[in-house]
Amino acid sequence: LYDGNLNTGGGDTGMFTALIDAATENDVIDITVMTTMFNFTTPSSNIFASLSLLSAIKRCKAKKIITRAGCLCSFADCALWLSGTDRRMSPMGWLAVRQPSGCGVGAMKDVEFRVEDSKVQLKVFTDYIVERGLLTQEEVNRIYEEQAMIGLSYDELDARIKNLKEAKAA
Repeated sequence: LYDGNLNTGGGDTGMFTALIDAATENDVIDITVMTTMFNFTTPSSNIFASLSLLSAIKRCKAKKIITRAGCLCSFADCALWLSGTDRRMSPMGWLAVRQPSGCGVGAMKDVEFRVEDSKVQLKVFTDYIVERGLLTQEEVNRIYEEQAMIGLSYDELDARIKNLKEAKAA
């Protein structure tokens, strides 16, 4: 189970990454992307830890990577779920993605750097999500420009899942 929340195991990304990296061609990796209410009410995720995990999944040698979810509430959740070779979503599944929390610590110069760096990191997620077809570029733009929340459930989410594009070979 991976939720990105430091209080409930999300701080163990190094362990998850090491386990995925240790997988052989005979293994099956099974990851449940779990969104806690904390992550939903306070839209945040550790983008650096999530990028590390996404990279591990992309280079994984396992014959099958199952990713499961019931809800997706961040760009990181979406990208991690999309990275599986066998993606499973609850029939009652939903997606509610909005702009992540901003950076609010340090001197102004620190914040300026962190915002620019975060934009670069988040673009990795958003490009991947748009390329696969879970969200459109227009929806991602609305999330940033209008601070919108994009919500999908049931039939609309199911239709997008059925039309997802496979990842291009690296």
